[in-house]
Amino acid sequence: MKLTLTAVLVLLLQLTTMAQGTLDDYKRAKEIRSSFGKVYQVPQQIIWSEKGDSFSYRVTQKDGKRSLYLVDALNKKKIDTDVAAIEKQLSDQLDKEVKLGVLWGRDLKVLTANEVEFTEEKVVWKWNAQENKLSKLRDVPTAGADRRSDGYWGARWDDSKGESVDSPDKAYTAYIKNSNVYISKKGDSKSERQLTFDGSPGEYYSARIQWSNDSKKLAASKVRKAEIRQLTLLESSPVDQLQPKLQTRDYNKPGDALSQYYPTIIDVMDGRVITVDPAQVANQFSLSALVWKADNTGITFEYNQRGHQRYDVLELNAVDGKTKVIISERTATFIDYSGKKYRNDLKKTDDIIWASERDGWNHLYLFDARTGALKHQITRGNWVVRKVVNVNEDSKKLFLRRVVWIRDRIPI
Repeated sequence: MKLTLTAVLVLLLQLTTMAQGTLDDYKRAKEIRSSFGKVYQVPQQIIWSEKGDSFSYRVTQKDGKRSLYLVDALNKKKIDTDVAAIEKQLSDQLDKEVKLGVLWGRDLKVLTANEVEFTEEKVVWKWNAQENKLSKLRDVPTAGADRRSDGYWGARWDDSKGESVDSPDKAYTAYIKNSNVYISKKGDSKSERQLTFDGSPGEYYSARIQWSNDSKKLAASKVRKAEIRQLTLLESSPVDQLQPKLQTRDYNKPGDALSQYYPTIIDVMDGRVITVDPAQVANQFSLSALVWKADNTGITFEYNQRGHQRYDVLELNAVDGKTKVIISERTATFIDYSGKKYRNDLKKTDDIIWASERDGWNHLYLFDARTGALKHQITRGNWVVRKVVNVNEDSKKLFLRRVVWIRDRIPI
């Protein structure tokens, strides 16, 4: 028995020594990163304009330079955007040196085949590639943004306050005051009118107000705020001092209460207030993506139940006041929606394009937004939809990126 035990220990020691590797192995592992990224001139990060007639993409060249191209899809022409010129003009306006790379990660939007919009230093800028001209469009609002955080793990945000929102016809402006929704005629503060009367600091109306397209109704959410747990951390080696620092993070733990959002429609003409059926959105993990229907008859939004076993697209009807489920994802395990979710409320056909893994692969489906009926499955097969690049309602075509599992021997 003693000899057997000794043999086992020697064998374990040999295996451990082999697993550690040699000095050459470590050098090879350290240098392998430099061999990555050797594929050049490959279009990446394609962004289409809203009209679908132009787009941008970036490429990495062999000398390490990264270029941003603007493409006129109709006339088949492209412009190599002079990012260095953008950096120079932006540095002059901000009175400090600015490095942009290729604008990626700055809320880049393609306006036309010659113009892009991006955000820098809390300002939205427009660049005309044909004229090589930079112009300031507007400041980025700091309150009421639909973001939980600008940093690590999340930070407290206050959606009970925000800037006023003008109606599409520019006749009225809506805003939050004393936890309630108010409107007034544009430029006339004396015409102020209170539309809701049940808001309070504990249950207030969110400043994320949205007007209907006909400027006759408002959509907002009544919020029942929950306190967020503070997690305390110790930063042992801060860069600006020798002594450690205490830091805090907003971090809800399992079982903690979460803020609950209740979508509401307000008729600005007669003051009628329509509230979502609370039973339909109970125990929320999140409630998001609230948009008006194209015909102004209601709003649609997404409801993620806590536990991630139910994820619905619901409608709150502005005519009959009813709440109904249009699309529902249910599972006994877990709905994996992170990085896969896609929804597009089509304006011309009153349909919804929806991404789902209901057949085992992430594919696109077309639903009737009025009845909730599944019209048909748009994509299918042993591959997954990675991203929808553009949807053209006129031609009834969409462009997407997909991932094919090579082991399944599917041609691409």
